[in-house]
Amino acid sequence: MILSRFPMFRGQVVVLALCTCAMPPFLWAGAKPSIDPNTPEGRLLEKVQAEGDLSKRLMLLELFPDLFPASSSLEYVWGELQARLHQAGKLDKALNAGANALIRNPANLEAACLNWRIAADMKNPALTAAWMKQTGVVAEKALKTPDPERSKATIDCGNSAREANEVEAYQQAVSSKNPAERIKLLEEFLKNHPQTKHVGDIEVASPCSR
Repeated sequence: MILSRFPMFRGQVVVLALCTCAMPPFLWAGAKPSIDPNTPEGRLLEKVQAEGDLSKRLMLLELFPDLFPASSSLEYVWGELQARLHQAGKLDKALNAGANALIRNPANLEAACLNWRIAADMKNPALTAAWMKQTGVVAEKALKTPDPERSKATIDCGNSAREANEVEAYQQAVSSKNPAERIKLLEEFLKNHPQTKHVGDIEVASPCSR
């Protein structure tokens, strides 16, 4: 049987603190793809990368998905759009671009982290919490595989989101008013988070001690 020593643990306060204090910094788009200047999409990408004016660059980037919907460079383009739209203050469109980058690659932690940042910049607590949660889910996959190109800021962002998700899961478990349900939820929590720092807050009692 599993018992929580601290059923009134204030996990929601910690989650809120992670939302507001551990927010990831601005993250730029990923590595540039290889470009074949002899192809139409390659020539468009060359124009994008050579364009210094933000509004003109955005115009060219927004053409790309419609013109080349099957391109292998789409993840980069959506990531670039996400970063540049954020830079331009077009937050709704930036959030959508980040979501499209994640459709192309569900393990794109950079895109998830930047969408978390964008949601916070939109001053929308519900959206910020949703993207914090999603970033934690993406981080669970992405951080299992080391990537030398991944920045420390992105790794820190992923770890913060994972920690926030763990805190929320723990809070949900210990907040259950039904003892049997609380025990069940705590067992599931320990199964899903075997390395949790909250293990010291949970007492595992042997059958003989009941």
